[in-house]
Amino acid sequence: FLLRGSSPAPAPSPQPQTVDTSGWQTYRSEEFGFEVEYPIKYQTLEFCKPNMSALADGTPRFDLGPIVLYIEDSKGLTLSEYVDQILQEFKKEQSSSYTLESRISTTLAGEQGIKTVIRWCGAGCNEPHEIYVKKESEIYRFLFDDGIMNHCAVNPNELSSETANQILATFRFVE
Repeated sequence: FLLRGSSPAPAPSPQPQTVDTSGWQTYRSEEFGFEVEYPIKYQTLEFCKPNMSALADGTPRFDLGPIVLYIEDSKGLTLSEYVDQILQEFKKEQSSSYTLESRISTTLAGEQGIKTVIRWCGAGCNEPHEIYVKKESEIYRFLFDDGIMNHCAVNPNELSSETANQILATFRFVE
């Protein structure tokens, strides 16, 4: 019921996700300037434990459970330009099996970011989520999904994207 000239009450703002991290471990990389917490059970699972490596071109890659983090040079591009470039490259590679489901603004670790969800059917269909955040001249590109790309099967009833969101809620940049 609204009085003439009044407007509806604003919808409540979503509250930041609170994650119970008691019993979680912390991974910290001084070299790449970040810290993140993760469930202790990941320490004992081969494909889930924290692992820092590099791609053939030297791009740093960090694997943790259902998340893969790439730390890439922004090449002087804005965050939006960088994401556009990635999406165009992916579309060219995947052609007709690719659909951009959504692209929205988000925040991660206090930094503005962009979240994309794509659908592609290569070796099977999946919908990877990616979150991009620019910090100085680097792009932190987080990839996670519930499809065939996720090799960290902890519990068949647990969606990896839910776990990834809990882990990402603990991610922070450090000096």
